[in-house]
Amino acid sequence: LERIEDDLKRDDYGMALERLKSYLATAGYNSELADRIGRIAIDMHDPFLAGQHWIVSEAKGPDVESAIQVFLKRCGNDPANVAAQIPAWGHLPAIIDYPLAVQERLNRLGLARVIVKRSTSGRRTGTSKGEFIGMIGGLTIILFLLACLLIGFRTILNWCFGW
Repeated sequence: LERIEDDLKRDDYGMALERLKSYLATAGYNSELADRIGRIAIDMHDPFLAGQHWIVSEAKGPDVESAIQVFLKRCGNDPANVAAQIPAWGHLPAIIDYPLAVQERLNRLGLARVIVKRSTSGRRTGTSKGEFIGMIGGLTIILFLLACLLIGFRTILNWCFGW
């Protein structure tokens, strides 16, 4: 985090953002650092990036709400698209794991269920009937191609060596 301060003193906002994102990717959710990314993004005149991070931070104010609206609009106001654009570290296992201000914002925007759902559905729990039929179909095709290959190989050997 000290290097981030040095980057900001040198006006190297891009490197500061990269360091913050990298830190959050390994350390996990941190509302204050999400706010920090939002502030740096606004300094870089990138309201989409600011809104993308402020939506899961406790930051408040007209600039915050404006950037969040830009973010939502660019995501088509579709909760699934919005949730997909939020960095992985911003998805927590349960809505109650977020600070109260973030819980209220996510509930107000209709994103609470989508964000939580995305974070808990990372692993597949089973296969559907359609996936099972597709898997059987794929195996059937592979077996058919293998049989054709063996028949073709046998035919070539028969032509060449009279087997």
